[in-house]
Amino acid sequence: MKAGKYRWLAVDTWFRPVSARPLAGLRVGLSLILLIHLIWISGDILSLHGSRGIIPWELTDLLRDPWVPGLPTLAKALLPLGVSEQAAIVLLLSAYAGSLLSLALGFHARLSAFVAWGLHVSLVTSGFASYYGADQLAKTFLFYLVLFPAGRAWTFVSRAAPREATIPVGCLRVMQIHLSVIYLAAGLDKATGIQWWNGEAIWQVVSQPIFSTFDLRWLASSPWIAMLAGWGTLIVEIGYVFLVWPRRTRKIWCVATIGLHLGIGLLMGLVFFSGVMILLTGCLFLIPEQLRERRVEPGPTVALGRRPMLTALLVVIGLPLLGRKARAGRGAFDDYSALVRRVMARDQIPGLAVGVVERGNLVFARAFGYRDVDEHLPVTADTLFPLGSCSKAFTATAIALLADEGAIVLDKPVRTYLPAFSFADPVASATVTTRDILTHQSGLPRHDLFWYRAPFSRDELVNRLRFLEPCGPPGRQWRYNSAMFVVAGRIVEEVSGQSWESFVQDRILLPLNMRRTLLSLDAMEADADHASGYVLRDGSLQKMPTLKPSSAIAPAGGVQASMRDLARWLTFHATRTPALLGEGMWRELHRPQADMPASDEPEVQHPHYALAWIHESYRGRPLVVHNGSIDGFTVHLGFLPETGQGLIVLMNRDLAPAALMAIAYSAYDRLLGLEPLDWEARLDEVPSPRQDVRNVALDFPVKTLAGRYEHPAYGLVTVRAEGDELAMEFRTLHLTLVYQGNRRFLSREPVTDGAPQITVWFSKKKPGEPLKLFVPLNFEEGDPVEVFRRVGPTLPR
Repeated sequence: MKAGKYRWLAVDTWFRPVSARPLAGLRVGLSLILLIHLIWISGDILSLHGSRGIIPWELTDLLRDPWVPGLPTLAKALLPLGVSEQAAIVLLLSAYAGSLLSLALGFHARLSAFVAWGLHVSLVTSGFASYYGADQLAKTFLFYLVLFPAGRAWTFVSRAAPREATIPVGCLRVMQIHLSVIYLAAGLDKATGIQWWNGEAIWQVVSQPIFSTFDLRWLASSPWIAMLAGWGTLIVEIGYVFLVWPRRTRKIWCVATIGLHLGIGLLMGLVFFSGVMILLTGCLFLIPEQLRERRVEPGPTVALGRRPMLTALLVVIGLPLLGRKARAGRGAFDDYSALVRRVMARDQIPGLAVGVVERGNLVFARAFGYRDVDEHLPVTADTLFPLGSCSKAFTATAIALLADEGAIVLDKPVRTYLPAFSFADPVASATVTTRDILTHQSGLPRHDLFWYRAPFSRDELVNRLRFLEPCGPPGRQWRYNSAMFVVAGRIVEEVSGQSWESFVQDRILLPLNMRRTLLSLDAMEADADHASGYVLRDGSLQKMPTLKPSSAIAPAGGVQASMRDLARWLTFHATRTPALLGEGMWRELHRPQADMPASDEPEVQHPHYALAWIHESYRGRPLVVHNGSIDGFTVHLGFLPETGQGLIVLMNRDLAPAALMAIAYSAYDRLLGLEPLDWEARLDEVPSPRQDVRNVALDFPVKTLAGRYEHPAYGLVTVRAEGDELAMEFRTLHLTLVYQGNRRFLSREPVTDGAPQITVWFSKKKPGEPLKLFVPLNFEEGDPVEVFRRVGPTLPR
């Protein structure tokens, strides 16, 4: 009795014979799509993995799943047979193409499917070789063609064999269920974020050059279109599992799904992805419908009434709403875009990109404003921004990679790796360690104008450090000094035998697939999608002149990157994915190591410097952050160690710390699920107070002070007499000096944007001694004053 009751489950649902044409269609269609795809990308594969490929074979193990042999790994097995590297790659690609063709024609279909599946997996795992969509799904359904028979339909086998073959319906059911789960999971994942509800996800995709086949910027003026497209995508994907199975709604939902993917292929250029998805729906649901493959129900077949249909529709709409509510409970970003726009308008920020990273994905990615105001060029997720001091983390990571291999010990003196390294103090020269310089405890104050726009080479900059006055012994006090990261860059070069740029490219950028990260300003400016920098002066937004710093300072501030690439960078730091570093050294990068001054914001507590990161407590939760600023640009990167969530803020306006904090910490409030603070109310920035410049009658001829003055580290300063005032020129800086009495002069202008005015003074002329010019360049009380000595008269301009 019991066996009879459940007999339908075993026989009718899983073993009833049905036409094999659906799987035959999948066999032919998938093989041809992958074959065309292979022809399409074969040149790129050879460029990446060939004998002169971009990716050296030694790096293959870093770029792939360690359990799956990549294409170069398989090719290495052929080298002992006398096959060249290039020929081995070509041979493997030819075998892949041959197996796909054999599968399409139906020759030894399951064996061909197995060979094609294995080589496809190897190709995908090699990295950078597959276009989106024709990889993981194709791998899965190729494997099904290995497991299940695909029949003889549409083959060139002997005509004596029967043309119509059957398969157990269970083969079809398994793949139908799998495809339904894929759509449901994709839909629910989208539904848990606000971007698909307000249309931002649609706009962000179609506004990217890589995904846009048409100019769709007009969508920005009609946001309701993107919002409807987002809702439509969610309904189609989540509704798939409920409405593609019933016979009554199957054709309608298949047509809707195919329409969705036709739109993706047309508007985004994702032809292969769309082709695979359309093929799966067509073969697994439409062909069986055409063959009148009967939907099996337990017991007698019954038609769906109104109540089940209504239930299905309620589930389709209700599940996304529940997901949205769950997301909002932990800090939704519903109002965040509006907040960003208000801050941008108030602080005249021309362009900005902000991204939230979760589990390696940009779950919130929004670009605002213009990367170039004059040309009306919008910011995108791929726009390149200079990172300023956020570049230091790349150098610290490079040091950590070498330390992880045992090539560097952080607590050994710098002279272990740079024997000629020297400070002004012999004891400090012998004792300062690599950790000291990475945690800003070298004993030197900022000395920013020492390296700023300096014409020195990297070696010369390091050699001139011996002429800078310290503020204390190493390892005792945190004092920010960018030049010390140039020393760290030189350590990387000496230990690795590569330039800093080559090491960072090979060991960090390539393994992390950061293809929109550059290490040269010239390369950034040659890129079509890069931001121009702006600064606010006297209430007016001005475009900054192109900054051409020496490449010497690159280890401290010479990286340019896009928001999309920085998502990969933060994923590595927040979750150690991929595992470039051992866990111990990875944690060392972010561990609190040097006490820092207290923050002005009461919610930010216990700031400590790590290795090029700041570890602090924000509203009681640990936070790892760093800001960057360089002419015309301000950047914030950070992540929450407890959740692995990361934040990226990139803006092309200099000197906007309050705006940066409002945008960044408002995002952290939402990520932490806390009641957002009113950061906008704290936006009133207090400008550096301007000192009144009063003219004091000269009591000596001012022209006697004119001349060229030199400092052994900073270089030359030219002082010219212009009436009763002096003009001081240092590299690209020009200051007007007004006499204040007692041989002291006050600058009319700040030294640089955001810096204070300075007071300089001259020594009195003594027989046999040159005139001295005293310039306080570190701006903190108690810091040493730089002394420039007169070396000659002023030269003609």
